[in-house]
Amino acid sequence: MINAAGANLISQSESIQLRAYFCPAGVPTIGRGHTKGITAQMVHDGYTITVAQEQALFAADMEEWERNVRGVLTRTPNENQLAAMVSLAFNVGMPGFAASSVLRAFNRNDDQAAYRAFGLWNKITDPKTGKKVASNGLSIRRAKEAALYLAPVFGSSAGMPQAVEPPKTMAESTINRAGMVAGGTTAVAAISEAGNAIATLKYSLGDWLVPVLLVVAIAAIGYIVWERFNQRERGIA
Repeated sequence: MINAAGANLISQSESIQLRAYFCPAGVPTIGRGHTKGITAQMVHDGYTITVAQEQALFAADMEEWERNVRGVLTRTPNENQLAAMVSLAFNVGMPGFAASSVLRAFNRNDDQAAYRAFGLWNKITDPKTGKKVASNGLSIRRAKEAALYLAPVFGSSAGMPQAVEPPKTMAESTINRAGMVAGGTTAVAAISEAGNAIATLKYSLGDWLVPVLLVVAIAAIGYIVWERFNQRERGIA
């Protein structure tokens, strides 16, 4: 089925009618532009369908029309191009779409020409006179289809929320991973700074003094640890 943008465009343009009616061109219709099997007698009889039946009809229509449109394309469309062309074909019929300059421009890889060609399909046949007349509603629909045709696609399900699986452990959490990375970066920076400090001290005082200072520092730390141990043994702390 076409993407959500295309389905919404068709739904807004056709509206949803649960009772059979005649479209502006005089064609017996029901649901969202569904005409197959709908007769004038059904319109006169007030034939109705349920919401679930309408949704099933629309889904089946979109699958059929997408398949039909793909059948006359000689290159692969993106999802917005496909949706726009399905909307056009669904409205004007496959014979009209197959002969359209929209299709010819698409197949020769001229998207700007295809975009402009949508606007040519803004007329309906007046059932009273049999003549083609411009329709304001169709002009609006064609403009929306043309805009969708050129709209960029940022992903295979653009505009749709994506489910995010919760992490199984803290280590898999994005926030926790970020904290680990930040902590690691800080540690590396601290070691680097210490190395720089030693290098600076070595340069300033000479090679012989640095080892002496290191030995003194280690001895002092050892003494503090030993003294603390003795205090615990004597019960002082």
